Amino acid sequence: MNNPPLISYIVPARNEEEFIGNCIASLKKQELEDNFEILVVDNASNDNTAMVATQLGARVIKEKTPGLSYTRSKGLNSANGEIIIFVDADTILPKNWSKTVVGYIKKSKNVVAVSCGFVFHDGRFYENLGCYFILLINPIYNITLQLFGKPNLLLGQSFAIKKSALVHAGGVNMDFPFYAEDIAMAKRLSSEGEVRYLYSILARSSARRFHKIGFFRTLYLYMTPMILLMLGKYDRAKNFASKHDYTK
Repeated sequence: MNNPPLISYIVPARNEEEFIGNCIASLKKQELEDNFEILVVDNASNDNTAMVATQLGARVIKEKTPGLSYTRSKGLNSANGEIIIFVDADTILPKNWSKTVVGYIKKSKNVVAVSCGFVFHDGRFYENLGCYFILLINPIYNITLQLFGKPNLLLGQSFAIKKSALVHAGGVNMDFPFYAEDIAMAKRLSSEGEVRYLYSILARSSARRFHKIGFFRTLYLYMTPMILLMLGKYDRAKNFASKHDYTK
């Protein structure tokens, strides 16, 4: 009998046939000794996302309700692993990402979640410049959060959590369908232990949202509810996130 997986990769996917192949390929190349599974949560796609994922050996499950939070929750409830690694379908992990992050969780008693920064694999010059600027200020931001007793940044493109911690904290926060859902998750997880941000490793993600709706509007949509949450303005953050649901 095969040992149950220690790690469950969960890839939320809504019309991701263009990107998901490279994402899954990067997961299969991870330097891991642990057993793992790859789950793709198909969020009401109308393209060939599910077919591509199945052909590449992923287990595909369906979530009909549009929204990233619903998709994450479905994956969480379907996963068999002790450690959950959420990876966006347009994100590519370097081969030592999982070994680094999972190793950090294993050796740290109080850590329940770990994320890291990212660079764009398809960004234009000014988008890449903005991305590197954010990487430079993230340490200052995290230090400020720690001074005020807040969890470190939990960036949604790729992060690892202890499944039991999120389940015990109440699961995925459905008040945030897309924008700031990762920050809302960090706040919940912080009741169970420490949320950490690693500077030693980077993922590669797509700048497609910046391409689609513009650099400054994208920053506005991501940063506004995040800052509101950090300031304790929960209802305002919730209303903003619901109003600007990316699926509408």
